[in-house]
Amino acid sequence: LATLTKLQLLDPDLPTSIIGKSVADVMSIEWIQRWSEVGFLAIADSNGDGILQINEFFMRTGIVVLATPEIAGLPYVVSGLVAAGGMAAAMSTADGLLLAIANALSHDLYYKIIDPKADTKKRLIIARILLVAIGAA
Repeated sequence: LATLTKLQLLDPDLPTSIIGKSVADVMSIEWIQRWSEVGFLAIADSNGDGILQINEFFMRTGIVVLATPEIAGLPYVVSGLVAAGGMAAAMSTADGLLLAIANALSHDLYYKIIDPKADTKKRLIIARILLVAIGAA
């Protein structure tokens, strides 16, 4: 997705390209104004010719996925879906790591060191307690 988005912006042969256009025209594009205001995008006419060159366009990495629906002219609902997908991926990763940490502590610390003769039920209860404690921390 990131590669295709950058290609849409940087390839002068495509209609969505901004490279080779006048800096004033590019700065009048609504999504460029919005992302410039929050500091995710910058345009600097360093050679003063008024034409945007590839080395005068600066984009942070986080903007690529978030701004793709705007660049493509899609409705804002798509931006919400993209943000929800990112949030779901982050929460899924955090959940998996939290579960792995709690189970590792339960097995390696409690079962191996504290109570090697603990039955499965007690080890499961300890793992759940550690899961809640680590999640609250």
